[in-house]
Amino acid sequence: MHTGRVGRLLGSAALALLLAGCFKVDMDVEVTPDNTVSGSAVVAVDESLLQLSGQNVDQLFQGMDLSDLPPGATVDAYSEDGFVGQEITFEEVPLDSFTGDNALSGTGTGDDLNIVRQGDEFHVTGALDMSGEEFTGTEIPRQFLDTFEFRISITFPGEVKSATGEIDGNTVTWQPRIGENTPVEAVASAIPSESSPLLMILLVAAGALLLGAIAYLLTHRKVPAPAAGPIGGGTTVPVEGIPPTM
Repeated sequence: MHTGRVGRLLGSAALALLLAGCFKVDMDVEVTPDNTVSGSAVVAVDESLLQLSGQNVDQLFQGMDLSDLPPGATVDAYSEDGFVGQEITFEEVPLDSFTGDNALSGTGTGDDLNIVRQGDEFHVTGALDMSGEEFTGTEIPRQFLDTFEFRISITFPGEVKSATGEIDGNTVTWQPRIGENTPVEAVASAIPSESSPLLMILLVAAGALLLGAIAYLLTHRKVPAPAAGPIGGGTTVPVEGIPPTM
């Protein structure tokens, strides 16, 4: 079961993007216990440098073949933080539909990335190889390569047991670098974590509210007023003042 060739997002369009200037590839994938994946992939270039190139977004991405995207995937225009490009979104795609033949798989940038379920674990294997000649600065000016951004994040249902990327909770992030062959490997639980940060926050907040309510009741409770004296306005006689009976 393949996550798809992430590298094709660079594949045929990589040189055009690099020649246009600063560009980025951001991919976020969430794996669910029922063996499906959802997420998005953004391929974008600096808007100001795109204008200098004399091309529009459609012209820049015309060489990117997205005809074999996973079932249900959509492609929309992307514009954010000075970058413009395309955003691919996919929802609840079965792992076995992410084959090596779809447009989210890697060609020319390393091994296919695979997510395979083995029992109660998900295993991720693959690599992103950006050590080839096209990334050495001989074919493309080095200043363009230095502005390249590439990030892949995969979020799992349960605990991440090991990974070659940066682990943050149930998420692993890889940031491949120009001139390097980056292994993309991880092992994580397919069983959802028993608690989530949101649940913990809600529990702490509920505890704080309870303590506040108790403190308020203790500091604002009414103290009973002392008795004004015996009924009928009589005089109280001390015990020691009462003469003994015969």
